[in-house]
Amino acid sequence: MMPSARNLSRLVSVPLFTVLLVVLQLTELASISEANPITSSWFTERSGQYARIYPDLETEAANLSAITWIHPTGHSQPTPTYAGVHEISTTNNNLYIRTSGLGFHVMGPWYGGRGDIFNNYPGNTARAARFPLTPVIDTIPRTLTGGGPIGYLVDGVSMFDARDGFSYINAESSDAAPSDPGNRGDGIWNRDAFINEVVTFDVSNSHPLTELLHYHAQPKGLRHLLNDSVDYDVITNSYTEAPNGTHSPILG
Repeated sequence: MMPSARNLSRLVSVPLFTVLLVVLQLTELASISEANPITSSWFTERSGQYARIYPDLETEAANLSAITWIHPTGHSQPTPTYAGVHEISTTNNNLYIRTSGLGFHVMGPWYGGRGDIFNNYPGNTARAARFPLTPVIDTIPRTLTGGGPIGYLVDGVSMFDARDGFSYINAESSDAAPSDPGNRGDGIWNRDAFINEVVTFDVSNSHPLTELLHYHAQPKGLRHLLNDSVDYDVITNSYTEAPNGTHSPILG
């Protein structure tokens, strides 16, 4: 059901007006939320900016990011699309966001374990999410988080848990692996995604599942945009830790 209360931050799709609109929107959000991080922590300073990727190492080396991309075997983005959160709405009880699911930082390139281009590229997933304005701790035991988004970073990119989708097979005394996608293991002892999938991450630690961009580990690109002690070199497309004394911001 769509929220019935006022829309606090619908951004028009005219980049020229974006900066002014974002200032007004953040002011409105702050006035109703005080220091409530659920409403005041979304990163919208670059809303209205087109999402960009480096499709491969050659475009990365030449500093030629693309706003449209064609993947030879996977998902393509044939038209430009905006990055990040582009709408925030509230009711009396909930906050809603709409997001393309794409980061504001330049994404990519992504390669597989054999040096080949990764079989997935990200795309505009046009997702909506709901967050309770007053979260309540659930005292009833629930199931473990499953595959897919378990939350959202403040730039609207999906947050996955620490697993890579494969786990230990007790009967075979071995790990399940992508080489046998039909057997993902017992689901008890799970593999760490950062260790097993890092080869497919870009420099900001993101990678796509089909078209869904997500993070399993600390988001360097977002941390840089939030001034969280990470420097970025646009020439080499690289991030480095650079403590600057800034208090850690909310990431997601």
